[in-house]
Amino acid sequence: MLRIALLALCLPAAKAEPVKVYDAKTHIEFLGTSTLHDFAGKVAAEPFELRVGTDTWSALAKVKPGAMSTDSKGTDKNMHKMFDITQHQLMSGKAEKVAKPKNSSGAAKLLLRIRRTELEIPVAITQWSESADAINFHATAKVSLKKFEFKPPSVLGIIRVGDTVTLKISVTALGKETFTCTTSRPPSRASPARSLSLSKPWRQLHVAGGRRVMKA
Repeated sequence: MLRIALLALCLPAAKAEPVKVYDAKTHIEFLGTSTLHDFAGKVAAEPFELRVGTDTWSALAKVKPGAMSTDSKGTDKNMHKMFDITQHQLMSGKAEKVAKPKNSSGAAKLLLRIRRTELEIPVAITQWSESADAINFHATAKVSLKKFEFKPPSVLGIIRVGDTVTLKISVTALGKETFTCTTSRPPSRASPARSLSLSKPWRQLHVAGGRRVMKA
């Protein structure tokens, strides 16, 4: 009842979309080719938040390229050198206001930043599964090394790495029981902007100009 009463405070913002925040984890598999043999590796993103509304979702995930690994120490050494991990210790992927998949499949645009280059790449979403407590889905994307200004390593000028690397991404997210809503109108003295946030074990009511905190 308390949640319903507090959410009712956001009714004047009819155009606002309620947002639920999930704690998310991601496992990423990357696959590449070379003139000698194909290679594969894996890396996990840093924990991040998946924000899901009625019709859209958003996320910002960061990855440490120095944590990327394959089955070959030599390949890892060349890969980390290519990423220049001493100067660029993080890369990121951002998806904003992406339409929820229909029938478990959909598409997204991922703003991918690697080293000094930031490009938008298409992503295919599959196996989207959503419940009150969790969201799971898979994503696939292809990355061009040349477009991100990489110079792939070669051996004696004969063994070369292919330009395209395929990313296979698995996302698992658990609900934080947090909701927010905001007005679409700019704040004013006559009509102050409001936002509402509910979370366990605390429930917080934020009003422009101050904050009240109530225990659950």
